[in-house]
Amino acid sequence: MTATNYCTATEPKFDISVDQLGTIYSVGYSDLKKYSLHNHLPTTLKKKVEAVGKVSWLLRDPSWYVLYHLKNKSGKRFLFYGPDDCGKSVCLLQIIHYCLANDWIVLHVPSVFKWTHSSRELKPLLQTDGLYDLPDDTVDWLSQFKEMNHQHISELKLSQDYTWNNKETVKAGESLLDIIKLGIAKPKVSHNVFHTIFNEISVLNKQSVLLAVDDINGCYCPTSFKQVEPEHLCIVKTLREFLQPNKFKGVVVGSVSRRLLKNMRTKGTRYTGMVSGRKGRYLLESFDPVKVMPFSAGEFNTYINNLNKENWMNKELNKLMEDELWTLSGGVPGELEKICRYI
Repeated sequence: MTATNYCTATEPKFDISVDQLGTIYSVGYSDLKKYSLHNHLPTTLKKKVEAVGKVSWLLRDPSWYVLYHLKNKSGKRFLFYGPDDCGKSVCLLQIIHYCLANDWIVLHVPSVFKWTHSSRELKPLLQTDGLYDLPDDTVDWLSQFKEMNHQHISELKLSQDYTWNNKETVKAGESLLDIIKLGIAKPKVSHNVFHTIFNEISVLNKQSVLLAVDDINGCYCPTSFKQVEPEHLCIVKTLREFLQPNKFKGVVVGSVSRRLLKNMRTKGTRYTGMVSGRKGRYLLESFDPVKVMPFSAGEFNTYINNLNKENWMNKELNKLMEDELWTLSGGVPGELEKICRYI
């Protein structure tokens, strides 16, 4: 991978070092809002973050592994995997924040499963047989992309002409921001705009780019729509196209989840068994796997000490209560957070 795929600044604006591994670092709520990341925090955490004005993240080995390679320009495809509720999505948010704070363009898909199991309108495309559009979900993504990357996209121009249908054509040189606004205002072309954004951003040479996809295995898992496969959904079809090795010039970081897979018979080991079909397994095998596990004893103590320090609970925990929390949660961050809500 060439250096042009990464941030061109000599010194990062926001840096994280190996000395911070195993410690808590904080990001102000105003910074989260600046990059629209506050909307992707779990609801309960978001309320607490709004109250205290910051989010406190524990820098763990999986996040540091990816950040190290980004800082040293030594890798471009990473996949967080492991048991659910162990912090894969948090690791992904840490990578996204680091990149945004250092002037990267970020294409963030918060959850593929929310598309493949959407409760919103599903519309067949009249001009393309067998394909379906999720206009409301696509418009939401366009709005999120615009807010997250507003400081960059106003300067970008289309590199080529695009003909979307008999009535809609856009020309090379037009502003990418104007095209995004068009997709938001006209939902029927939002899927065309979505593909255009991916096509334009994927080939940038002088701008660092991150494609971050949560529940990435949802691209190759059954949908909740009757007789509709994931590749029949326009936005998923586009995502699958640009997730292929050598198709996207920037960095790709994803995470897999077993959510919604209870009734699916899976094959393979580790994360490769969390998709349907050979194409899905091939895609996941193209990533550098990064395992995210429950807290170690040291991480658990750091996490609990921070909760006590910042008064996140109604009373300070003693040693006996901490031992009980460790036993009840098994060190799983998601379980620990649920239990601590009632303390």
